[in-house]
Amino acid sequence: MLKDDVALFSRLYIVTQHRDGDLDTFFKHENHPYPPSLAERGKLRQGKKSDLTNILAQKTQEEPSGSFDVRVLDGAAVVHLLPVTGITTFDDYASGVFVPHIMRQLETSMRVDVVWDRYLDNSIKESTREKRGKGVRRKVAGQTKVPGNWPDFLRDPTNKVELFQFLSEKIVSLPSQTESRSLQHLEPL
Repeated sequence: MLKDDVALFSRLYIVTQHRDGDLDTFFKHENHPYPPSLAERGKLRQGKKSDLTNILAQKTQEEPSGSFDVRVLDGAAVVHLLPVTGITTFDDYASGVFVPHIMRQLETSMRVDVVWDRYLDNSIKESTREKRGKGVRRKVAGQTKVPGNWPDFLRDPTNKVELFQFLSEKIVSLPSQTESRSLQHLEPL
């Protein structure tokens, strides 16, 4: 790694001299594949979300009141949060677990927005997900059996896209809410 850096800087230094470049300007710019603050030994440092827990706990304000105008839910996080034990099909999961959870959120808010997200190709999150390995591919349809290993199922990006689309359709098909309460969703990207 160090030899590569020395060779690179040597070539860049020679080019700078040959083109009558200014060395002060040359060294004002970072010459690394990643910003030094985010790198460790030339590689991108992998942080953990749990590292932020203590910092966020110190910054957290008082507990908010129990009633909200709007709740915005990360649909993917809700899917990871809810249990699938005792569920046979994807229809059972939607009608017996996911939709009831979303409807409970409407009891203490005027509106619930469910937002879906996914990893984009060539992103840091995508590379992290790839390190975890690929899951088992399963077609998502109402009468299809829910896989026994739910986390493994959720590792496959195609499974997640189909599941999020399936659950979005279930949310959209719900009857209109009474008392001016509404349920919104954003389609998966």
